[in-house]
Amino acid sequence: MKKLFILPILLIPLFLLVSCGEPPTVQSDFTASFTADHNGSVYRGTVAKEGGGLVVSLSEPYTVSGMEFCWEDSALSVRCQGHCTNANADYLPADSLPASLHNALAYLPQASYLSTENGEDRFTLPTPYGDAALTARSGIPTSLADPNGSTVFYFE
Repeated sequence: MKKLFILPILLIPLFLLVSCGEPPTVQSDFTASFTADHNGSVYRGTVAKEGGGLVVSLSEPYTVSGMEFCWEDSALSVRCQGHCTNANADYLPADSLPASLHNALAYLPQASYLSTENGEDRFTLPTPYGDAALTARSGIPTSLADPNGSTVFYFE
C-alpha cells in the first residue's frame, strides 16, 4: 500500500521536469513581405535578412517604388531605377522607414522572450533608441513596433 502512495508522489516532479523547456526564440535570418504604417502612410515591400546583411526593397507608395536599401555589415548602398550609390548609414535619418527596420532587425539575436498569446510569441528587442516590441510565430517575425511606436511593421 505504501508503494502505491509513494509512486504518484515521485512521478509528479518527473512530469514537471519534462514540461519545462527552453523559451521560444526568433530566427535571425528570414525573408518576408511587409506592410508598414509610417507617419500616416502605408508602405509595402520586402525584407531579407541573412547574417550581417539586410536588404529592404520598397514597392509602395509609388513615390518610393523600386528603391532598395542594402546593408552589408556597416556599409549601406541605395539603389533606384538602375542607379546605385554607396552611402554612410549615419546620414539616413533614424526615424526613416528603412533605418528603423534595420536598427531593430540588427538586434534579432538579442530578442528576449516575454510570453505567448494566441499562438504568437512576444519578445522585446533592444535597439539603439529603446526597446522594440516583436511578435513571432514558429520563430518567424510577424510584427515589429519601433521603440517610439510611430512605425509598425507587419510581416507575411
